[in-house]
Amino acid sequence: MAENNNGIKNIKPIEPVFEVHVHTGSSQSRVEIRKKVIHVYTHKKPIKGEANRDVIVQLSKYFNVPKKSIEIAKGEKSSKKLIKIKDFQGKLKINSTNQSG
Repeated sequence: MAENNNGIKNIKPIEPVFEVHVHTGSSQSRVEIRKKVIHVYTHKKPIKGEANRDVIVQLSKYFNVPKKSIEIAKGEKSSKKLIKIKDFQGKLKINSTNQSG
């Protein structure tokens, strides 16, 4: 924790982290939350990062945040991932109309 010129400590903002299970090759793209885990269904295959890119797109729509704010913190090559939302500014607004697409 660093101090600014006024002697006030700068606190790093909280970046929410979520457990995400990715289901590739699905017939329909959608986001579901079950038992405290986010399930992302994508029609993309896990080839050259295609599925990961689609997961980021779907989650950015679902949480109404820019794609650049979503980071795969762990599990880049796994179906189980930890997703971090960077530059978090408060409450997440879930866009239920973007659950499928």
